[in-house]
Amino acid sequence: MLQLLSPLALVALAALALPAILHLWRPPAKTVRVGTLRFFTGPGLKRLNKLRWRERLLLAVRLLLLTLLALLLAQVIWRKAPPRTAQKWALREPGVELRDEAKTRWSELKVAGFQAREFPSGGTRDVWSWLREIDARLPAESQVAIFASPKIARLHGARPQLRNLEVEWIAASTPGEEERSWIESLRLSQEGELHLLVGRSSAVGTEFQRSTIPAAAGRTEPPLALEVEEERGFRARLVGGAESDGWVRAVKAKTIRVAVLHDAERGEDVRHVEAALRAIAETAGASFLFENNPATAEWIFWLNDQPPAAEVWEAVRDRGANLVSDGEPRGVSRRLQFTVRNEGAGRHWQIFGRFHPEWNELSRSSALPAVLRSIILPEAVERGGRGDARRADLTQVLPAAGDSAPAVRLTSEREPVNLHDILWLACAGLFLIERVLSHRGGATVETAHEKVPA
Repeated sequence: MLQLLSPLALVALAALALPAILHLWRPPAKTVRVGTLRFFTGPGLKRLNKLRWRERLLLAVRLLLLTLLALLLAQVIWRKAPPRTAQKWALREPGVELRDEAKTRWSELKVAGFQAREFPSGGTRDVWSWLREIDARLPAESQVAIFASPKIARLHGARPQLRNLEVEWIAASTPGEEERSWIESLRLSQEGELHLLVGRSSAVGTEFQRSTIPAAAGRTEPPLALEVEEERGFRARLVGGAESDGWVRAVKAKTIRVAVLHDAERGEDVRHVEAALRAIAETAGASFLFENNPATAEWIFWLNDQPPAAEVWEAVRDRGANLVSDGEPRGVSRRLQFTVRNEGAGRHWQIFGRFHPEWNELSRSSALPAVLRSIILPEAVERGGRGDARRADLTQVLPAAGDSAPAVRLTSEREPVNLHDILWLACAGLFLIERVLSHRGGATVETAHEKVPA
């Protein structure tokens, strides 16, 4: 079954009219007086008929080429029917390297008839999520061998209970995941010092180390080997040893005035907000001064069932303060959702739900500081090279099989097969054919003209 991910792209099929018009349109016939008709019969007429057939074939090739290009834009996929018999799959996590025992086991499974496949790349889905989906799709007694890293960061949620799969997990690794180091934060103090928070993660754990060095270009010696450059301020990077980030630019330490205004029933909400802000101050190179005066605060948290007071709106619209308020909860959510809009010289951040574990599951986790950090300090982004390299034991990551798993069958689900590469190859082949036909057609016309006597 074919499916189009971008069906509006089929509007490009209107371009088929252009080559059709160019090929089929002929100028009005003219009457030409000639003295004899002997040059318009015989071989000359045969060459003309052959040229017409080549033109028709060229037209068909061009129309088909444009059609395939339109399908490429429409992102065509083919959904295969789910298998009805037990399957043998060898699933490989994208980016992992097969070494030693893993490489040998991969070869053994291929000889045993296992079909080599890869987990879909991209996105945030983990191995356990894919296993749940595969278990619901494949028939009973199917066998799956997983070549993946048992990193804790790749395992989310509860350990899956499987009904249909026999799973073998073979530990594999990605390059550089044995140990990772990164600069979590880098800030320049008013005293002219660089304050660093360096993270290190290995298979057995993750730890952070605080360091302070003079703000001067150059290199530092191990155990904290840094390279510092004075470029539009200061920037630094880890050098040598374990895998590290690239350059990290220092941010100037600053104090942000915060007013948390609330009613008597919101004490628990206030505690979570203040704890999240203190966690941000630990890593983002900023400090928060808590006060209850909206007339001087840069950020105002309004935790109240009533609309913000007039003095709060005055501070936002006239002075340019930022207002963060909660609203009616939209059910318990795993995400902290919000909207933002301009209010005069300031901005208003509307949170859906409350800063309370009863309304948002992530209020007690690192997600709340991460969201507030992206709002208050957007320049202090998370470092891209950071990663949790801790690994779990295979007995902890291997899914369990049993009748306690939910009896879910995705009989209507079909496996998607992307036709992108096939369509590109077809387009390339048709383009070559079109060029050959165009060249030969032009040569034939030139030769025919040369053989006609003057």
